[in-house]
Amino acid sequence: MNPPGDLTTFVRDVTDRRQPTNVCSVQVPDPGPIRFVTATIVSVLGHNSLYELDTQTGKEKVLTSWPDPSGIIEYDTTADGAEAAYALFDGKDTISFHLVQNGADKTLSTFPGYGCCGTARVEFSPSGKYLALGATG
Repeated sequence: MNPPGDLTTFVRDVTDRRQPTNVCSVQVPDPGPIRFVTATIVSVLGHNSLYELDTQTGKEKVLTSWPDPSGIIEYDTTADGAEAAYALFDGKDTISFHLVQNGADKTLSTFPGYGCCGTARVEFSPSGKYLALGATG
């Protein structure tokens, strides 16, 4: 149990469910989804950034960041971790789809009039060759 005010989230190996082991920890308030990219790298959605964490070295690599009140509502990475894509809600009424490739963040498309109650989907094909984007609302 973490002490009050501690923002630590642990990535655990649960191969042995009776004795899970801490692989590494993430110091981020209210982390979003933590997803495996490779066997040793996970992607983490933080409050104002999307980054990768190497669970063996503890090194973090920021993929992208944004100002408040914007926020990522959906993201995916390729199986090799080379690319990431995400849907960013601007906090008002617009969603934009982005692709992060070779350290560059590129806007693919923007949908005004999205509102606050829609959903978005971003997903790479297993090969990483194709990217599907979709939004409702």
